[in-house]
Amino acid sequence: MKNEEGIDSIIHVLVDLDSIMDTRLPVLYAIDENVAEKVVKSGSYFKRYKDEFEHITMDIFKPLYNDRTRNVLTLATPTKMLDTISDYCSEAILQNKKTGGEGKLTVYLNIYPYNLSVDEFDNLASGIRYMIGDVDVTIVSMSKEELTPKWVDDNLAMLVLYQGLDWLEYHTAMLNIIKNPINNVALMVPATVIGNVKLTTTKPSEIIKFFTDMEEMSKTLIKLKFIGIANYCGALNKK
Repeated sequence: MKNEEGIDSIIHVLVDLDSIMDTRLPVLYAIDENVAEKVVKSGSYFKRYKDEFEHITMDIFKPLYNDRTRNVLTLATPTKMLDTISDYCSEAILQNKKTGGEGKLTVYLNIYPYNLSVDEFDNLASGIRYMIGDVDVTIVSMSKEELTPKWVDDNLAMLVLYQGLDWLEYHTAMLNIIKNPINNVALMVPATVIGNVKLTTTKPSEIIKFFTDMEEMSKTLIKLKFIGIANYCGALNKK
């Protein structure tokens, strides 16, 4: 969003906890320890294009993942998306100041669906500030229904959502983002497919084209950007 002088006045970002912490691996480990250890050891966990793992299909994994609780956070480890967000914040603040802005940036950390204590809020906010630098941190808890395109348009320059394609699909079906396109906002999501979509190729060039075509098709609604799944992965933390 630009002000009357044409300066990007909003440079804030919202990131969900599931993007900066790998909450997939604890859920997978709870379903089948052997499979979890096998896919991590083989490296396939870090190269997947769908949340499917050997005999554990999306139909099995997704309902259990959607029902995850705060317990998974005790076994979750940080992902590389913290570096990506840090780089964005540094560059956005710098460019905003160069164009006459104040360089004030807020990171909204969306903790939905987890119920956390005030102390846990404070620890998360402190951790984000330590990792990213001179930013304000605001903790929010917003479901995909509550995180509307209108709210995004009013408050953000970038969204980082692990289940961002689900969010986009929902608000497209509800016509919310059709009526309120936000093509000035970036949406970072993992390079994975959802639902019944299938990748019919294993060629890297064709896989890249598949995702770039999806980015192109979405550009009138939002600046969709696919990020390699390895950036959303952590280590297996068996406490």
